[in-house]
Amino acid sequence: MKGLTLFFLIFLLTVCLFSDQDVNEPDDPRINENFQIEANKTPSEKEEEEFFAFMVTVLFEDKTILSGLISFPKENLKVIHKKKDFLFRKTVKWEDVKSIKITGWKPTLKETIKSKNEYLYYFYPDHYEIIMKNSQKYEYRGNITYLNKLILTNKEDGSTDIYSFFMDYWKSTGKKEGYWVNAKTIDFYYPFNHPHTKSFTTINFHSRKD
Repeated sequence: MKGLTLFFLIFLLTVCLFSDQDVNEPDDPRINENFQIEANKTPSEKEEEEFFAFMVTVLFEDKTILSGLISFPKENLKVIHKKKDFLFRKTVKWEDVKSIKITGWKPTLKETIKSKNEYLYYFYPDHYEIIMKNSQKYEYRGNITYLNKLILTNKEDGSTDIYSFFMDYWKSTGKKEGYWVNAKTIDFYYPFNHPHTKSFTTINFHSRKD
């Protein structure tokens, strides 16, 4: 009996001692103490991206010609070309390029519009003819992404977006043949080599501008 009474007194004493102290709750493992500070930080400015600008003349499918300045995000162009049944990879500088001509486009299905029996295709350049200033010629297969859309600028008119890709709708008629809505032809392969009239097809390079 005395032992039980002694245990009870020790328990009460322990509770009293700890009740006068500040008790810290355990940290929530889901919370990063630096989160609020990090979230309020001003992000460091990105290093200024370097562009390589050239005076060019651009030809469009409808024979329109525009001249001005175009900037490219990379100094070099990586070319994959075929010679004697071998694929070669070569890196060339923009300043050594005389012209780039797009000679083929490849369709990519973007949307199916069942209510109209139409299929929306985007046609991206897939075949380029690249001529160097030393008259060397390369044929590039595949899409050069940053040539799909460019910004051309000149002092007289300002700036404009120009595009090498285009879109068209293939209309299913329920018969054997369908037709292209924009190109107005039943020849399925016609847009593979005949882009929209306002798509650019050739860039002629003149001089680099620093």
